[in-house]
This record gives sequence, C-alpha cells and structure tokens, in this order.
Amino acid sequence: NTLREEFVEISDSVIHTPTFRDTITLQTLMRDVYYSVRSVDRVWNNSDFSSPYKLQRPDKIAPVTPLVKSIYHTDTSIVISWINSSSDDVASKKLIRKSKTGITELFNLPANDTTSIYVDLNEEPGTLYSYELVVLDSSENSSVLIFPTVNFSPRVRPALKNFTATPDLEKRI
Repeated sequence: NTLREEFVEISDSVIHTPTFRDTITLQTLMRDVYYSVRSVDRVWNNSDFSSPYKLQRPDKIAPVTPLVKSIYHTDTSIVISWINSSSDDVASKKLIRKSKTGITELFNLPANDTTSIYVDLNEEPGTLYSYELVVLDSSENSSVLIFPTVNFSPRVRPALKNFTATPDLEKRI
C-alpha cells in the first residue's frame, strides 16, 4: 500500500506468462497499490526486485461534504459562506441556485480555487431561494451541501411607480 512497507509475495509459484491478474480490496482509504517483480532462472536464482510500479485503486468514496458557515440576506443581496471540503482529490465545485424562476448555475470553479463565500445580487423580493454546493472529485464522485432556504425580503422596497390617488373631499379621505 505504500513504498515504506515491505513487499508481500502474492504468487506462490513461478509464472510462465508475461501477465498476472490480482484482485485488491476497495475497502481501504489507501489510494494506491504498488507492485514489484523479480525473475527466477532455471536453477532458481532470483533477480533483484524491479522498480516499484504504482497503480491507483478505483475511487468509490465521495469527497467530504462542505459545511455551512452562514447564510443571510441584506437589503440588496443574499450572502452564503461555507467551509470547503477537506478531501485532497476535489476536482471542482459548483454553486447552484433554485427558485420559482428555475435553476441557475452561479459558478463552476476548479479544485485549486479556495472560494468559500458568495454574494448573490440578483434576487426578486418575496422569492424563496435555495442553494446547493456540489463538489466533484477526480473520479466524478460527488457530495452536495444544501443550504437552508432563504426568503428574500429586504426592508428597503423600491419606490412605487405610476401611483396616483384622488382625494374624496366629502369624506375627507
């Protein structure tokens, strides 16, 4: 599993073909497995081990899900922040917004991007918004952080347009 361990013999007989099939467990967090080969001549003299060859195990484990740090709205925006995934094989992350008007992908960032906050400035007052942060690893496994739903209701309302009134002088209104 690592180059710091001693190799274990997996074949108890001489193999006369240039191929060998091995089965390995996926129930481990070790990502790699290493192989080394040695030859045997006709009088059973062993060669030195070959240089180790590294193979990567299939990745079936989703990345660690990010954590919600905060979500709130101001009079002009919705602010969401999170703690990024601690997995070392994250390939990308994307933020998705859902509302009654549809689904919008707000960003799709590469693995090395450390963004952990987003300010959404394009909301309609009185609308419910939900956000999802999808994290993909190098093997296309994913985890999803679902933020609590936010009802965007700013305290400052836009000015009324085309408003007219006619007083009723008899009723004094």
